[in-house]
Amino acid sequence: MMASSAISPFFLPISHFTTKGWIKMTAAGTPSTARPMDGPLLSRLYQMGIVKRDGEINVENMRLFTRIYAAQFYYNLCDSYAKSTVGTVLASFDELSGRKDYKGIYLFLSLQYDQLRKPLPDPVWWLMGSPKALKIFSIGFVESLTEVFREEESYVQADDRNAQ
Repeated sequence: MMASSAISPFFLPISHFTTKGWIKMTAAGTPSTARPMDGPLLSRLYQMGIVKRDGEINVENMRLFTRIYAAQFYYNLCDSYAKSTVGTVLASFDELSGRKDYKGIYLFLSLQYDQLRKPLPDPVWWLMGSPKALKIFSIGFVESLTEVFREEESYVQADDRNAQ
């Protein structure tokens, strides 16, 4: 039996969640969902530091953004899949990168998040509205993902040598 002060989240009013910041609300007070074409997309990318005021890509910030999401994605894969499956996924990204198929990379990334039963992170989703940013992200994502994989492999090998 629950203590009297504990209330099941199923019985809490929606205002409880909106005041906690769990659900974003529109100015009209209705729940909002993030869609890449809603509102000033370039403003969102500008506020994130991805796009400059003139619409050009901030390459240094994009490089960091890409690295963060590639590492996050890699560890999501490692937490969910066997090592051989992770290798298969990485090989597929590498193949798409070799063909310079940046739309295919983005689509494959989206499909992988679906397989992981995780939503595509909003900032990555918002890139759909900027073809130039999407292309730079997609190609850089595979490069960063490959770097993260190689670095992780070298750490594992070093740990194995130290354990012997």
